[in-house]
Amino acid sequence: MNKIINSIYANLYKEPTFKSELVNQSLYCDEVHILDESQAWSLVELYDGYLGWVHSFYLSNSLNEEYEFYLVDSQYSNNQFSHLSFGTSLPIISKNNDKIKSFNPTNEYDWYSINKKSFPSKRDEIVFYAKQFLGVPYLWGGRSSFGIDCSGLIQLVLYVANIRFPRDTSEQISCDTLEEIDLGCAMLGDIVFFADNSTVNHVGLYIGNDEIIHSSGRVKCESLDISAINFSKKLKRCFYKIFSINNLIYS
Repeated sequence: MNKIINSIYANLYKEPTFKSELVNQSLYCDEVHILDESQAWSLVELYDGYLGWVHSFYLSNSLNEEYEFYLVDSQYSNNQFSHLSFGTSLPIISKNNDKIKSFNPTNEYDWYSINKKSFPSKRDEIVFYAKQFLGVPYLWGGRSSFGIDCSGLIQLVLYVANIRFPRDTSEQISCDTLEEIDLGCAMLGDIVFFADNSTVNHVGLYIGNDEIIHSSGRVKCESLDISAINFSKKLKRCFYKIFSINNLIYS
């Protein structure tokens, strides 16, 4: 059985209780597959196979019709009522020039502006999307414009760029489509993993000039160059590896 998320975002927990660890988030209108139920909670599977428990008041019946979808590709949706997160998939009921008609958590229908963008390359597109999150606070398990963790930022940005990628850092670094490279060969959008005591526990996106964008306290740009003003002292003690996304882009 499938359901859809009926709120701006829904928190997914490790166990069926709000006292449990937050492990992920699902966004408005996302379709989730129900695997199990425990009182007012449902164990759901997301599009990427990720599992978590969500309270039933975040769930509604799936849409009865087949729709084309529009992906929100700015930090928040541009509409009249409650603004939705980057990465939200909106069913398109109708179109009118540069606007679409779709659903809204607080109103039956709403109009959303579509700002068509063009990019020199897929890599430029990825970095542009990542910068939509600058200033968004870090949230363990977060995967929305309202709070996001380091691996959630990578997955969500790539998702809107039409690239499917695992959710957690431990799964991301094991992705066999990535190819390890030297810093001198790094290009926009390549992925940088950080290890502390041989354990990979952090990830960011390379944005050029030895800088990365990542979620650490908040989403920010920091340098890997020790002589730079924005050098990250926190990451100084960490060992890092850089991986090319060429195979992700062209697969």
